[in-house]
Amino acid sequence: MQKIKKKTWGILTALCLFALMLQLTKHVTFMQNDDWYYYREVTKFLAGDFVLDKDIAPTFYLQGIMAMPFAKALGISKLPVLTLAVAVLNFYLLYIILVEPYKKGVVQALLVALLFFVTPLNIYTVLGFMTEQYFLLFMLLAIYCFRQYDQTQSTKWLGGFLLAVIASFFVRQIGLLLPITAGMYWLIKKQYTHALKALAVTLVLGLFYAFIFPKTPEMQGKTLDFTNLTKFDYSYAIIYGSLVYLAAVTLPLVAIFMSKSLNRKLLVTIAVAVGLYFALQQPFKPMTVSWGEFPYFENTWERTGFMAREIHGTKYQFKGIYDLYLHWDTLAKIGVALLLASLLFSGKLKHNLFCILFSTGYLGIMLLTHTFYDRYVLILVPIFLMLLAGSINLGLFGKLTLMAFTGFIAFYSYTLATDYVLAEAYVWNKATQLTNQQALAPKTIFATGAWQEQHGTAGPETKFIFSYDSPHINQDQLANYKLKEQKAIDYPFNIHINPAIYLYEKTN
Repeated sequence: MQKIKKKTWGILTALCLFALMLQLTKHVTFMQNDDWYYYREVTKFLAGDFVLDKDIAPTFYLQGIMAMPFAKALGISKLPVLTLAVAVLNFYLLYIILVEPYKKGVVQALLVALLFFVTPLNIYTVLGFMTEQYFLLFMLLAIYCFRQYDQTQSTKWLGGFLLAVIASFFVRQIGLLLPITAGMYWLIKKQYTHALKALAVTLVLGLFYAFIFPKTPEMQGKTLDFTNLTKFDYSYAIIYGSLVYLAAVTLPLVAIFMSKSLNRKLLVTIAVAVGLYFALQQPFKPMTVSWGEFPYFENTWERTGFMAREIHGTKYQFKGIYDLYLHWDTLAKIGVALLLASLLFSGKLKHNLFCILFSTGYLGIMLLTHTFYDRYVLILVPIFLMLLAGSINLGLFGKLTLMAFTGFIAFYSYTLATDYVLAEAYVWNKATQLTNQQALAPKTIFATGAWQEQHGTAGPETKFIFSYDSPHINQDQLANYKLKEQKAIDYPFNIHINPAIYLYEKTN
């Protein structure tokens, strides 16, 4: 009966999240980042063509097959709703992992799972049809089954783990890391029979991918780049920058973990943390990867919002932007130093060996990728939350602190997500309208990054330009254009300063 009640709380919260996010998701009538490739693949699958396009890098097949009945019933444009459903299920899976294998209370598990859900990187990947949420689904399911098997030794959980591993592999190749991690875990635990099973699964999937799976040119071109290991500044920036990311979205848990882990060694730990704070920053050169300021990595989450460089011009800012990132960055770096210092004197993570091994392996593989994007860090966020929240029990003060922080992150992500969706939807829909009404070639409209990737660019022949720049800015570049339309980006609790997008039309 108690189990049913715990599950009910998770299900009710998940349904509330779905209902709330659906109000925003229904406005995702545009394509963004790389997801237009995946929309195209689902369209091909529905037509009976299962050959992946040359530009597809992930294995993708299972995600595409999952989308087929949904797209057939509701239309291809509604796939963001499916992604939202998967994201809500991921919230529930993390909640159940904390409640059952980790045996945490309902309130603590709900707050931690909510913190994961509202994290900026997670919210961004809900808004479209990228692969992250679909991979997270099977990764979290695999971890749940693995933890249950580790505690019960019931073969049904071992079977569930292996099935989830195979499913994750058919979304993204990184799923191979799950059986590798399990094998290492069982090897360390001296469970050699289990380790051999994990090795066998890894070999079968690896050989299948190497010799049978129909790899695209993009897959073949994106092999691991081991020369990155010789670039200290680059490798260090990814490792330390990722830790700063993780600490930034889990600050209360980092502080509570440190305080719960220590007794008499508190002063020593603080002294070590102070030394680490300064020592860790000295070799940190984030510009060797992307930007020189927090948040450091390129692609989705930037200071002024999600995909801030998708549209021409310099994006408007929100109030308090400089103070927010200055203090957030500093606190996150302090959090990293405190966490590493506390680990020197604590055995709190010894029951999370699987998560530690997976995180280490995942970061190692990320060092070898040709281009590192910020959304890659998302996979580590639920792992990091398990490591921290799974090792402590929150008291009343800890729960209140976590609740307040989750509220802050939720409002911050709401601001970025709503602004992003309304701006992108306006540009995409208006560009489509111009194309249809004026019989223009889509490439003659300079809209968003995804629009240009899909349709190409016309260069000097560009007829319309969407821009964040007002007529008083960037006048030289827009000298041959006149303002046709100004669109204010407005929504409740908007904290942006003069948020607007300008549509320019060529005059000659």
